[in-house]
Amino acid sequence: MDGTAGADGAGAVAAEGTAKTVDTADLPARHPLDRLTAGGWVAGLARLAAGAALLVVLVVVAGTEVLEPLLRPENAGLLLGGALLVFLERLVRIVKWHAILEGLPLLPRTWTFLLRIQLVGLLANLVIPSSEPLKVWAVCRTRRDIVLASETLVLDIAALSAAVGLGGLAVAAVLTLAAGAPEWLPLPGAAVFVLSAGVLAAIRWRPRRDPRAVPRLPVRAWALSAAEAGCVYGIHYAAMAAAGIPMGWAWAAAILPLLYLGQLVMLTPSGLGVREALFALIFSGISTSPGKAGIAVGVCVSAMYLAVAVGGGAAALAWPGAGLTPRAPDSRAPRPPPPASSSAES
Repeated sequence: MDGTAGADGAGAVAAEGTAKTVDTADLPARHPLDRLTAGGWVAGLARLAAGAALLVVLVVVAGTEVLEPLLRPENAGLLLGGALLVFLERLVRIVKWHAILEGLPLLPRTWTFLLRIQLVGLLANLVIPSSEPLKVWAVCRTRRDIVLASETLVLDIAALSAAVGLGGLAVAAVLTLAAGAPEWLPLPGAAVFVLSAGVLAAIRWRPRRDPRAVPRLPVRAWALSAAEAGCVYGIHYAAMAAAGIPMGWAWAAAILPLLYLGQLVMLTPSGLGVREALFALIFSGISTSPGKAGIAVGVCVSAMYLAVAVGGGAAALAWPGAGLTPRAPDSRAPRPPPPASSSAES
């Protein structure tokens, strides 16, 4: 009886190991772009066409002068500097995400590998609904890892949002108290900060079975979030300067949370068209040309992001050893039982 029970137990363990191996087998078996684009090309192209059509409508209604900031030779430095800040912001984000991933039971990756994945994702996002699953794929060993990996990405974005909101809130409060700015000016920063704090708390204190699977923000991640927020501010300030909006740095910092909040949900690839419409609404009461100034700023910001998406994505794909290949086998998955020895068979 003991031998039979032992055999049954070994069989159960082997069956469980086989089930877990099957559960993880399909993750590295397919190319990540295959998984992302399966059934997604049509939706992605439709989003791209919708964003481009919306942008065309805005340009026609506002006049082609909203495109002039892109064509002025004196703006070349501002636009190039803004594009470099976009790349720097993505670099800082990846280094921060790499710090968040440390110590978690996920597949270890170098930050250079993750940067390549990020740049390829920016390029792929032009024609697919979302590129974030590429980053999730890069660090997952099993299907069970998908939730944890996704939480680290949300934590990453929430930390940036908190830094943007807190910075904008502080500057807006000073302007309201000392310079007689509108009383509503601190509200966007406060809203972004409170929303981000709620997301951070929900992820940090969510009940978990595995105590190791708790994503945390180390001190350097907060410092990197502040640096990333500075890049976001620089991108929008360069776009406003290129569009010829006479706005001081303090006012630009105060309204940044409002601009940032409206861009968190990407309804079109890289926010094309939607960003310009949102900026037209926000800048209506700031410039002497209501709506047009906002569209011009949005066009400049979109041009910066598209330049990095196309140029950076193409470079990442051409980079030797870009890493878009199936992952190594899951070292945590149970190994299949060894074959029976010949002596046992005899």
